[in-house]
Amino acid sequence: MLASLNVPGVSTALDSPAFCGSCHVMATQVDSHLRSSHRSIACGHCHLPRGILRYPVAKAYAGTKDVVTFLAGVAPETIRLATGGARVVQENCLHCHGQMVPNTAARGGHWCLDCHRRVAHGP
Repeated sequence: MLASLNVPGVSTALDSPAFCGSCHVMATQVDSHLRSSHRSIACGHCHLPRGILRYPVAKAYAGTKDVVTFLAGVAPETIRLATGGARVVQENCLHCHGQMVPNTAARGGHWCLDCHRRVAHGP
């Protein structure tokens, strides 16, 4: 399974808003993402860690956890970003925008999401 996540066509399909939004509880997040300034960026660019090993392992773990949670009927009705997820989003914000923001949590300042929570999932 991990190898398939690095195959360009498969990886792209599994990271698309259409795939991520196939669960009904994700509809709000996908709709807001498609109206945002980050609409051309796939979900994993922000929500999954970068790296040849970290990305597929995180994608497989998150996908498996989500499927099991939904099949077991214990999925939350409201999706929230967990602390670990917030760290990954922060890392990815800095990957793309780090040169523009010298005062961040990674450098002892604020988290990007403190002020920019609605950038990728705006109103």
